[in-house]
Amino acid sequence: AKMVIEALKEGKHIFVEKPLALTISELKDIVTAYNESPQVVMVGFNRRFAPHSLEAKKFIKEYGNDPLVINIRVNTGYIPRERWVHDIQEGTRIIGEICHFVDLAYFFVDADPIRIYAENITESEKYLPDDNVQVNIKFKDGSIAHITYVSSGDKSLGRERVEVYGNGGV
Repeated sequence: AKMVIEALKEGKHIFVEKPLALTISELKDIVTAYNESPQVVMVGFNRRFAPHSLEAKKFIKEYGNDPLVINIRVNTGYIPRERWVHDIQEGTRIIGEICHFVDLAYFFVDADPIRIYAENITESEKYLPDDNVQVNIKFKDGSIAHITYVSSGDKSLGRERVEVYGNGGV
């Protein structure tokens, strides 16, 4: 966040790796600096640029503008609690990884979210709260998205599955 703010003050366009900020306070400071600058800020979300995502959006939007139902399953696999992905300074798995899938849902819908609800499993000896999470998002256009992010699944299932329903297509 500090580097983004400094770069904005220096008049630089910014492409920043996620997470953009780790706290609400940092995010507010970035928004203030951004509003005082004509520069572009882009966060490195990558799923929206994948060829499959671009084709899926084109296909589903070709048939109309009905609200969409999006189901995203991310089967990450277990990562021991001492690894960096669980570090709060890295954003944990929620801010550091689930953010990609929230952005992907936003990309498909093209409407602002109006409600977001998340629930995680209870911490155990093996799993931290950020290891197994479900996120539900309601969008202004009536679309809904559900993201299931699990580390307790069998890796043979595959890592990611994205389903987008709407306008008579899947």
